[in-house]
Amino acid sequence: MQIQKPVVAILSVVLALLARADTVTFQEQALGTRIGSTVEVRLNGKERPNKLRGQMGQLDNKAFDLVSAESGDTRSIPFGQVKSMKVVKNPPQAKPIEPGPTLEATASAIPKGSLVEVRFTGKHKPSWLRGRIGEAGSQEFQIQVFQSGKIDVQTLRFAEVESVKPVDSLWVQSPPAKVGHGIGIGVGIALAAGLVVVIVAVIVYVTHMG
Repeated sequence: MQIQKPVVAILSVVLALLARADTVTFQEQALGTRIGSTVEVRLNGKERPNKLRGQMGQLDNKAFDLVSAESGDTRSIPFGQVKSMKVVKNPPQAKPIEPGPTLEATASAIPKGSLVEVRFTGKHKPSWLRGRIGEAGSQEFQIQVFQSGKIDVQTLRFAEVESVKPVDSLWVQSPPAKVGHGIGIGVGIALAAGLVVVIVAVIVYVTHMG
């Protein structure tokens, strides 16, 4: 059939997109790397040295801080220049934070940049999230989360939070094995779904024309 080759080609693209859907971007990997972890970074381009090693620091959606283990200097590394990144050594697990008399006290006692899990009260959707905790005030606190393919800062009110506690990982289960300049899971699935619709439309059209 004449339709066979186009359908096979589109299906190949769909499968490729779905295979990339579990790819962790460098932003998400860096967000999930605990501060103080020793990481090895390889850079794109002709800049030398193109392999750096240091400790993970603070970050935003565009870059992350790498603290030299030798000099203690901090260098901002744009994600666009990263070719590969891997954790060489994680710091010792932090001691559990004793819950304070209030959520405000508990959040303030957690070091800035620590990975935390937040659970919400009532019918809040989602009912929980994980990310890096930021500034904490008397009525609200900030948390960096990976959402819609980028690192986003959310401000949460203590009135809508049931609990906040430190965790060792950004992921409830083990993180996806692949890391790169990947597309987000939602984007990949949406594109794949769109291509499936195209396939169906082509099949229907050719069937009617035949």
